[in-house]
Amino acid sequence: MALIRAVPLPLLALAATLSTTACAGSGARDTGAAPPASPGAPATRSDAGGTAGGTIAGRIAYDDGAAPALRICAIGSGDPATSRHVCTTTAAGATEYRIAGLPADDYGVFAWTRSGPSRVGGHVQQVQCIRAPCPPMPRDVTVAAGARVDGVDLNGFFDHRDDFPQMPND
Repeated sequence: MALIRAVPLPLLALAATLSTTACAGSGARDTGAAPPASPGAPATRSDAGGTAGGTIAGRIAYDDGAAPALRICAIGSGDPATSRHVCTTTAAGATEYRIAGLPADDYGVFAWTRSGPSRVGGHVQQVQCIRAPCPPMPRDVTVAAGARVDGVDLNGFFDHRDDFPQMPND
């Protein structure tokens, strides 16, 4: 005769939740439905302004007062050393940026200080990992042909990041 143990109902609910929750960084299955927009996600719209290619735009959220002059680059998917990139520069104190003329691709957006202490920044998102603290990681942005993607904020600046690309040559 087998012994049957009762499992408390809260543990069954927890097990059901864990079996359907994905781990950070794992891909979700495509159900065919459009995913809901996440808070703070970049917004894509048609760029009818006649600009060749797509556009990325956002705020500069410099964490140490007014932003110094920056070189901001959208670096296409692939190896950062060889990928296509489009860059712009901003004056000290700028609070927004815009990069136009981008071919359809996935882009990482990064910024480097042009004056003052050397810092690197980027469009980043907080991630979960097994060991804390986890640094925010670069968040790619998809630009479709002729689209304008707003809300690609430069929201993380660091004194040093080995996992960020080097500033592309002019």
